[in-house]
Amino acid sequence: MRAWKAVAITGAFMSVDVGITTVLYAFSHRDRGVLQDLRDFNIFDSVLDLWAACLYRSCLLLGATIGVAKNSALGPRRLRASWTFITLVCLFVGIYTMVKMLLFSEVRKPIRDPWFWGLFVWTYASIGATFFLWWLLSTVRPGHRALEPGAPGEGMDYPTEGQPKQEEASGATLQKLLSYTKPDLGFLVAASFFLVVAALVSLQLWSFHRECLNVLSIH
Repeated sequence: MRAWKAVAITGAFMSVDVGITTVLYAFSHRDRGVLQDLRDFNIFDSVLDLWAACLYRSCLLLGATIGVAKNSALGPRRLRASWTFITLVCLFVGIYTMVKMLLFSEVRKPIRDPWFWGLFVWTYASIGATFFLWWLLSTVRPGHRALEPGAPGEGMDYPTEGQPKQEEASGATLQKLLSYTKPDLGFLVAASFFLVVAALVSLQLWSFHRECLNVLSIH
């Protein structure tokens, strides 16, 4: 795909993502503003953290977009080298969103706030879109005309002689760290799934113990 198309699609999604998440967050907390919510933050009754996760996703996509726009020869290769990183980020945000729903359900039984459910569903949709756009930016091929005149490696289908060594030297440490997790990626995914199950079981056990204590105190 051409660089300008991928950059335009990613920029449009970032605007839509931040806009929809902000609207859902604002309508779910009409009684207080952002500063008050930040000052009196309560993980059981606030979705400020989900809004912050949206900003973090947008910052990652903005950095990837700038990298591809500045250098369409080396930028996509750097994105392909960071597949493990973006996978772990999306996985962590998805798990945290599920745990957030479980914590929210402890305070509001049942959860009847449509704005919360809208934000919950949109968070998972944006996670999938973030992963897809990261892949889309990584498939950009350098064209005959660079987005920025004078950028090294632009307008060629192959890198220059000194570029691979420079890229390898700059990203050797990060790639080495990420390579340690690749053989155990399946175990990490399975462990994350069982952590969610364990959190759900723990919450249910706590509710069961509380009800037992209430019954014993009555009798």
